[in-house]
Amino acid sequence: MAENEMTPKERVMAVYRGGKPDRIPVMPCFWYLIPARMSGRPFYDIQEPFWYWQWQAGKYYGIDQRVAPKLTWKNENVEKVEERHMDREGRLIIRTTYHTRYGTLTSRCLHPPDGAPWDIERPVKDIERDWRAYEEILFCDPLGLDTSDFDQCLETVGDDAVVPAVIGGLFTDMLADAREGGMERAIYDLYDYPDFFAQVRGRYVRHRAELTEAILKKTDPDFIFIATGATTAGVIGPDMWRTWNLPGVKAITDVAHAHGKPVHIHLHGHCRAILPDIANLGIEMVCPLERPPGGDIKDLRQVRGEIAPSLGFMGNVSTTTTLLTGTPRDVEREVRECIEAAGSYPFILSTGDQVSPLTPEENIRALIAAGRKYGIR
Repeated sequence: MAENEMTPKERVMAVYRGGKPDRIPVMPCFWYLIPARMSGRPFYDIQEPFWYWQWQAGKYYGIDQRVAPKLTWKNENVEKVEERHMDREGRLIIRTTYHTRYGTLTSRCLHPPDGAPWDIERPVKDIERDWRAYEEILFCDPLGLDTSDFDQCLETVGDDAVVPAVIGGLFTDMLADAREGGMERAIYDLYDYPDFFAQVRGRYVRHRAELTEAILKKTDPDFIFIATGATTAGVIGPDMWRTWNLPGVKAITDVAHAHGKPVHIHLHGHCRAILPDIANLGIEMVCPLERPPGGDIKDLRQVRGEIAPSLGFMGNVSTTTTLLTGTPRDVEREVRECIEAAGSYPFILSTGDQVSPLTPEENIRALIAAGRKYGIR
């Protein structure tokens, strides 16, 4: 390491803390797919903690990496039983049965050998019959937190990577994950049972705050990472997003800030309409700022000029066009464009969500090299 050169953790945290890094951090999104490829095994057969392969991916490419160890909660009110079998296409299917005091629920998840898993059956088939049992699963005791994997990760990676505590914060994500029929069914439910779900939302918001408090009392993450799923503002609309999701995001943010921890929120897809809401909460970082067609951040410079400078930006290099199908020269041009658009504001160079394992190696290397070349401010 050269004299006065920051470590990856120091560099990234300087941005989160409003300081000046030695250069713009370069952190392409190696969340699931690239680390899984490096392991050489299917997702469902990876033996090490997954953060280990995220860490190894960061070291291999020499990037400013982020790793995500597990935080789990014990739940004495739920007995969870898993059954596993392989289908004829070599995909693992896990059937989970949840035995609660108020009934039994089942779900199934399909794990392909070369990609991330997805749900093919969700536990709540009927709101009136199943919801009370699902609340037994959802509202675990915050004091049952197990940080063993997280603490091992902190000790192992040192300054090679930042280690956030990941917590889901969106109420509509929770409902879509729970409900048979997914997001489409969840939207209908919010219109069919508005008063009922307003009460559930209140309890959910309090519980998210309690979980965040438990995390920050028991371990020491670099920041809080609010994970989001399919319920983007582009899917459910900005007004519905604000009504059902903003209270939970605010609750998590308030607790984190009370403990002196920065907050990062991940917003898939179209997010421009709600960026002012995110900035108003004092959140420090938002990603991945996807370009069209997946997102709506086409002109990063213009968007940067509309948003409070305290909100840092991370992302905006297109994974599905430039990085996947472009040339190294295309990648370098887009990286330079992003860095120039960010100006002197907080910025981490990254991709518009996950880097595909089909991405040409020369394009990944071009992104990293260009980030270092143009990232000296």
